[in-house]
This record gives sequence, C-alpha cells and structure tokens, in this order.
Amino acid sequence: MKLPLNYTGVKQGFSSRHHGIDFGFKKGHQNQWIYACDDGLVIYNRHQITGGYVIHIRHDNGTVSEYGHLLKDTQTVKEGMHVKKGQKIAKMGRSGICTGNHLHFGLYKGKAINYSDKSKWLNPLKYLNIYDGQYISDSDKDKIIHTKIAHDIPSEPLRIRYKNKYGKIVGDIFNNQEVETYGLDLEGWNIVDNLRDYVCSNRYLK
Repeated sequence: MKLPLNYTGVKQGFSSRHHGIDFGFKKGHQNQWIYACDDGLVIYNRHQITGGYVIHIRHDNGTVSEYGHLLKDTQTVKEGMHVKKGQKIAKMGRSGICTGNHLHFGLYKGKAINYSDKSKWLNPLKYLNIYDGQYISDSDKDKIIHTKIAHDIPSEPLRIRYKNKYGKIVGDIFNNQEVETYGLDLEGWNIVDNLRDYVCSNRYLK
C-alpha cells in the first residue's frame, strides 16, 4: 500500500486509544493532496462531528482505508467510484475536532468500518511503503519501508506469486519498476504484499 501523501511526518502513532496514524508536515504542505493507498471502491464520503470530512475506500485485500480531517469541498471522488492506487481523492485539512492540519489515516480489517468494533483496526505503518518522490521527516524515516527497484531481470517479467515460489502467478514485475516490500519470507523471497500474501524473488530487487 502506498503512503497516502507526499510530504509527511508521523505526528501521532497507532495505539489502543488512537486507531490510526496522524500524518502531518511543516508549513507549505498543510493542504497537500491526499491519495488512495491502493485500488478500491469508495464506500463512504461524508462529514462526521469528530473526524470532519472523511473518506473510506474498500480494497480487495480485505481492508478499508480511512482518510479523516479532509479539507471541505476538495473531494474528487464520490461513493460508488472505483479508484486506483495513487489517485487524488481530497486535500489535507483540519475539519472536525483536531488541533491543526493533518491526515488521520486508518486501516480496518473488514468490508466496512464499524466504529463500535475496535478490535479490527490495524497499525497502518505495518502495511505502507514510501515510494520514490515521497518525503518523510528524517526522524520518522525508519517507521515506513521504502520500495525497491527491479533491475537486471534477464528474462522479463519477474513473477509475483501467491504465498511462496511455487504458488499461483498473480502479477508481473519489469525492469525499473518500483516494488513494494515488507521484508523477506523464510525462503528469502521479497514479500510484495503482506495482506494478500504475495511474494517474488528478491534477486533482482534493490
């Protein structure tokens, strides 16, 4: 999943009382664009008393991403729309109850967010990658993994497989392509997606 904004730092982390990550940055980027972290379906685009203007996107990996405190009248999506990873959805704001401009980003296990069931919230930092062209404060660089770049693949494409090197082919990787990483599995293969259990050879990634 792609970091949902291009200039950021972690202002507040995930905890049992704070079910998401507050992302913010220095002056000049208070109202920057917010992007969909993955392909999905917009299932919620409404105003809340606490969260302000909020968008929910359902993904086919079994999660829903939440984007809160958005700037009024900047939403570029509507409920029922399909969006692509990295697509602009709104601008950062300070709507709802908050102390300053930031994005509250949540990740929920399920088909829709049930705010009364707090057990299904996930720590987003375990599922996000920072891509080339995105910037995070020096103090927070170690909190989000950077993508790798495919290179010197002798016979393209490099295959993405389900669960292990013998699994079903679910995608392709080409030279110079950015590839998400969530560490290595027990056989040394790159974990491309730790929610979908996708892996690929790590030999041609750096």
